[in-house]
Parts: sequence; C-alpha cells; structure tokens
Amino acid sequence: MDVVVATNRNHAYLRESLASVKAQTWPHWRVVVVDDGSPDPSALDLVVAGVPGARVVHQRSGGVSAARNRGLAEGVAPLVAFLDDDDIWRPDRLERQVRAWEAAPHHVAVHSAGWYIDAEGQPFGEGWRARQALSRRYLSGEEPLPRIVTLLVRRDICERVGGFDETLSLAEDNDFTLRLAQVGEFLSLDDALVGYRRHAGNVSAPGALAGRQSTERMLRAQIGRALDREDVAAALLLRENLRRFLKASAVEALHGTAGALRARDARTFAAELRWAGRPAPAAAAVRASAVTASQALHRTGWTSLRWGDAHR
Repeated sequence: MDVVVATNRNHAYLRESLASVKAQTWPHWRVVVVDDGSPDPSALDLVVAGVPGARVVHQRSGGVSAARNRGLAEGVAPLVAFLDDDDIWRPDRLERQVRAWEAAPHHVAVHSAGWYIDAEGQPFGEGWRARQALSRRYLSGEEPLPRIVTLLVRRDICERVGGFDETLSLAEDNDFTLRLAQVGEFLSLDDALVGYRRHAGNVSAPGALAGRQSTERMLRAQIGRALDREDVAAALLLRENLRRFLKASAVEALHGTAGALRARDARTFAAELRWAGRPAPAAAAVRASAVTASQALHRTGWTSLRWGDAHR
C-alpha cells in the first residue's frame, strides 16, 4: 500500500495527518511525501522522520498534479491512497477499504464517506455520503463524484488513465476521478473514514469562481477527448454533467454577486456578472437578479459598472 502526500508548505497540520496514517490498523503501508517546493525542506524532513515507513522526495514546484504523479512514480504497491497534508483518517480507513477491495478486486477504486473538521480539528456540518452507484451516474453528474481524499485506487488503473493532468491547478482531482469512472466501477463504503479540514489555507472555497471556471474547462476537455476516441456514450454522459454543472453554477454566481456586493468588491462583482450572464441552461432568472443588483449598485454611486460593461 502506497500513501501519497503532496505538499508545498510546512503546514501545521501535516504532523497530525501523518499521525493518522501511523495509527492505521492496516500495517502494510508506505508513505511518500512529495515536497513540491516548500519554503523549508529541512523542517519538512524532520516532521516526516517521525513516521516509520515514510520518506520525503523533494522537487521544484510543479503543482499538486505533478507532485501526486511523482508520488505515484516513486511507489510500487498495487494499491494507492492519497492523503492531503491537512486531512486525517480514521484508524480503520485502510483496513476497511483494503478488505472491501479484496472481496471485489474488479473495481477500479474504493471510496468512502467523510466528515468535516475546522482549523482546530473539531467536527462540524453533516459531512458527505458515499452511496453505491454506477460509474455512468458519476459521468453524468447525477451522483457527486467520489472525493480524491477517500480513494483507494488500483495502481494499474492510475497508470492506465495517465495519472493526474499537470496542466490543471484546480479541478485536477475531479478530472482524475472522471477518467477512472470511464474505465470501470467504484466500490462505495458509506462510512465516514476521512476527515476533511476546512480552514483559511484551503486552495479554494467551494463554489469559488476560479474553481467553477476550471471545472467547466475540464469538463469540456473531457468531452473532447471522449469524442476523439469515438466514445459517444461517455461524451453524452459528460455533456449531461456539463449541463447540470452550468445550471448549478448559475446559482453559485448569484451567491457570488451577493457576496461581492456585501464586500463592495467591484472586480469580483464584475467577474460574477460575466459568469451569470453567459448563455446557460436555466440561468435566465439568475441573470435577471444579477442585472437588478448591478442597477442597484449604480444608483448608490458605489460603482459605474453596468451590466453591459461586465461583458466587455
């Protein structure tokens, strides 16, 4: 079992994350921490040195996809798990997933439910489920994608799909998971085995504009690749995924304009207006609400931004 940890920081949470691996009831693991250009490599070495079976590989900064691919290349085990440098695992995470895969090894990966923790490690919210579903439902967007932080993946499948796309800095995890789903089926364990930490240092907030833009580009690229290999079935499912995504994103854009209005952030407001104003399924009501907000801003004298200006 190879555990790949990508990091570019000497994060305060890394020690806790590695401790959760050290506490696993499944003992047959090896950790490779890929230092993707952290500011203090020697400090990172000291943290990892406290975990038997773990080592650090240093490289120049290339992004999270390059770091995960390096971690994959450094391993040899038939199964791979991914650990973010601020998340934690339940002690039986690996044992539960390995046993499940051994009972059904034809699956490309095993994933699980999880819970959210805050910066202090306290649980909050309801977490997420991991219901069993056919891969076609993930491709179409009918079911939320398995989260990369919960995946236990067959190495041969990782190699078959080409690892992570190093041209992506956001949405690279969903891109990877969608490619897995085009190869085979996932096995779901609907138990919370992974704690996902939300804090000020997270790469992007859920629903943030940059994430939405990256996800749209990623889905369109996925559709193009499916058509190139004449996989019409996958292309149709991915198009349905894109349609669902754009519909949901229109609502997110409305929330974004409201947040920018409260923060009096003209630049973000203009960017969210551009997003909300694009032709997209079921976005007319959102565009109308955004226009109204823009007009209200103009009347207050806060900004001279008009709806038309947002499209130039």
